[in-house]
Amino acid sequence: MDSWSTFPSLDLAQISRWLGADTVREARTLSRSFTFLHWAHGFLNGILENTNGERYDVGAVLTQTGAKIGFNADCTCHQKDCKHIAALLLAALAQKSPGQEPSAPEPVKLSPELAGWLQKFRERSI
Repeated sequence: MDSWSTFPSLDLAQISRWLGADTVREARTLSRSFTFLHWAHGFLNGILENTNGERYDVGAVLTQTGAKIGFNADCTCHQKDCKHIAALLLAALAQKSPGQEPSAPEPVKLSPELAGWLQKFRERSI
């Protein structure tokens, strides 16, 4: 079985060239939503569950010959070069280099109604 140390020398710039900078930007938050992530024998696969409870099985075959990295991927959403594939690659980068994850996600903005409800809840809990 391979370890993460055998994962190809992939970086954010390469993923952006393959899938597009906008797709990679959309995938940053999703990359933290994998419930399963595995790398072995040149195959990367993961299960991503989004906030709506939708599940996506994502897989990629990565090969490296010298400096050249080959890439072929598929996702159960059936879109070519989707954000789920980009998220899989970003999650693998984070797994390979845990101390070098992308910056923290932006804070969630609450609707005024939810913020009011939350404030009342906190006041009752104190």
